[in-house]
Amino acid sequence: MAPLSKTLPLTETQSSTTSDDENNSSKKPSRKPELTRLTTFKSYNAASQARSATPTITWIGPSYTICGYDLEEIENTEEWWLGHIHPEDVEDLTSSYRQHLQPCPARPYHSEARLWSADYRFRRKDGTYLLVSERGTTIRDKNGFVTKLTSVIIDKTLQNRQRSAHRWKLEQRNYLATVAENTPSGIYLMDNQGYVIYMNKAAELITGYTFEELSPYTFHASCHSCRPSGDIYPIGECPILLHQQANVSVQNHPEVFVHKDGHFYDVVFSISPIGDNYASGAMIEFRDVSEQRRMERERLDAILDNQQKSIVLKESQTHKEALANFVAFLAHESRNPLQGITASAEFLLDSMKELELLTERLSTLNRLSTAQQDGKTAKLWNLKLDDNSPVNGESQHLTQTISDIAVNLKKGLRNAQEYITNIQTCGDHQAVIINNTLDLSRLDAGKVEPFLEVIDVLALGHQTISMMTARAKSKAIKLSLPSNGRSSLYLKVDPTMLTQVLLNLLSNALKFTPHGGKITLSLKTDKGDSGSSSTILHGAVTDNGPGLTTEEKGRLFKRFSQANAQVAQNYGGSGLGLNISKELCLVMGGQMNVDSTKGNGSTFSFTISAGVPTEEELSHFLEQQSSCADSTKTVQRNVADGHATASITGNSSNIPTIQAPSFDVIGVAEDNPINLKYLCKVLISLGYTPIPYTNGADLVAHYKSTSISPFNAIVTDLSMPVMGGLEATKLIREAEVAADSGHSPIPIIALSGNSLTEQVAKAFEVGVSDYLLKPAKKLDLMNTLKYWEGVVHREEEHQPMGETLRKIVSGSRGET
Repeated sequence: MAPLSKTLPLTETQSSTTSDDENNSSKKPSRKPELTRLTTFKSYNAASQARSATPTITWIGPSYTICGYDLEEIENTEEWWLGHIHPEDVEDLTSSYRQHLQPCPARPYHSEARLWSADYRFRRKDGTYLLVSERGTTIRDKNGFVTKLTSVIIDKTLQNRQRSAHRWKLEQRNYLATVAENTPSGIYLMDNQGYVIYMNKAAELITGYTFEELSPYTFHASCHSCRPSGDIYPIGECPILLHQQANVSVQNHPEVFVHKDGHFYDVVFSISPIGDNYASGAMIEFRDVSEQRRMERERLDAILDNQQKSIVLKESQTHKEALANFVAFLAHESRNPLQGITASAEFLLDSMKELELLTERLSTLNRLSTAQQDGKTAKLWNLKLDDNSPVNGESQHLTQTISDIAVNLKKGLRNAQEYITNIQTCGDHQAVIINNTLDLSRLDAGKVEPFLEVIDVLALGHQTISMMTARAKSKAIKLSLPSNGRSSLYLKVDPTMLTQVLLNLLSNALKFTPHGGKITLSLKTDKGDSGSSSTILHGAVTDNGPGLTTEEKGRLFKRFSQANAQVAQNYGGSGLGLNISKELCLVMGGQMNVDSTKGNGSTFSFTISAGVPTEEELSHFLEQQSSCADSTKTVQRNVADGHATASITGNSSNIPTIQAPSFDVIGVAEDNPINLKYLCKVLISLGYTPIPYTNGADLVAHYKSTSISPFNAIVTDLSMPVMGGLEATKLIREAEVAADSGHSPIPIIALSGNSLTEQVAKAFEVGVSDYLLKPAKKLDLMNTLKYWEGVVHREEEHQPMGETLRKIVSGSRGET
């Protein structure tokens, strides 16, 4: 018969009986004779499903008592062992053995993977057969292959006699039966060698084993042989055995057992001897306390959580008070522009009614003048005019009346223009409040990350100053950026974040600098090593405003806080701009500080970590600048950094210079009727034909109803009833793929109030071509449509118009 080592691998759960046990036998209770067979598998070839070497067998223990052979007479081979098994038992034994040797990678700690047993007749040296019981435990490697099998061979007949005697003794006494079978705790009785001789129902329920399944093994091998980490739990370290050997009892000792199905569970156990000492065995009572431990952990976690919350609550009391003040202030600031919008709208409506009345009167007077010229004065003299009209039948007053009406018309138009300007200003103020709130949210969530690109920092500084020039001129303030002999400063920074910091600092300086004052912006870098790949950019904004006290400087960068209580009343603002700017500097690896003395102005300085572009990066940047030399780029920041878009407008640097065929029909989906009407009017004024829809479902239905797209482009809101813009875009893109027309996908321009980066990225993931943030102005819509007319004409890959949006698209695609 071929060696069983040609089949497959095995785990160890129990150490063998040592010679020390035999030497100390006079001090301990007698044990049943046990012969240990230790089989070691050196290696296993997974590809060929065969072992590379014959396993080594080591025999330990009283071999003569079991086999009739001395240890020196036993060969350390499988052939010798198999050759002494009764012929009628060999086939069943080898089949069971081979099956157990199969690899078990999925469940290495399951009882079937750890335990093996067999009863067979063994031929002793004198030729007689002894019925033996072999019980083995295995060790497997990380792949589930068996590396070692440790088995114990005992005299089955003697074991049965001894167990029968134990059971008869218990049945005669019957002092545990009633209690044991009705207690919720698990109870098992163990003989002095660790074998289970009794289990109650609770013990079977907790361990997963029946008594018949567990009795051939020691309890340690079955339920206590490995730790939750997967490491072997040597029997020499087993607390149950140690207490038994020390002849001491223990109560409620914590431990971890392994269930029959392989999962671990917490228990507490108590052990006491049967009788006066452990010579007759031991009784172990144990309870599964996994649920109690879980509840205790949850209770402790809750206590810790409450303690932490209590600490945070105490530490944040000042913050909460400031937050409450800010909420009140934010509500006030929000209502201010709303009040302005509402009042201006009412005045505008009244002005329009007055203009309409004046127009009617002017028309009547014009008819009267014409009638006089035609000699029909008498016929029209009976026309009923307004009682307040100076036309009282005297034609000489007609010219003066027309002149008065013209003056009133001009006055009414000026008033209407003023009201419209007020509405626009209030809307811009609302956008600032929303952007600051969104900036704050993203900074708190840690979702603001810099996008580094090569830019001319000095050019960016001049561009930022130009954006503030109009405000500066209104107060006759001089804005300047000294060049210090340099015409350019090329660095790798996040231009959007840097622009926001500069705008916040300049806006703050303009707010507090008096009429005719002076504001200076400076930008420079550390000299450093010429070959370094990074440097520090130093920036500062200096003004000759009122300055700050030490106490005011301490409050300056705190969230929801301003220098003093009168600042918000006198100058307005949310108290967030400087805090956001400082946190943006931190995100860019820098810091922000203020140097100010009351009455002597202030200097707000900052540092950020900047990269030094390589020659290749700088050359590429200069080539891009050269290709755009005839067009002026103006970065118009629609939202704060980290939000949706920074669109490029101006002389249409992203719009093709070659005249592309114009779009004709534009599908427009918007659930708000006012916004839908406004969009359609804007598109008509731009020369397009809009087809309006109040939800995405109607838009998609019309699109699918024709074999050729009924639109040249689509402008859609993302949040609508019935079907939103995201789902509509997804369905249209799926329809395009199914049609497989080979044509470029239809441009779909999202129009939304959602400005967080993840929201924008999600829109591009479903197929949106470009993204405009509400409120979108006519110029934004015009430039975007012109840009996409060029993309479609040249059949280019769809890329959004704004540089920031392109970064978001690249990030969502995993590009670098």
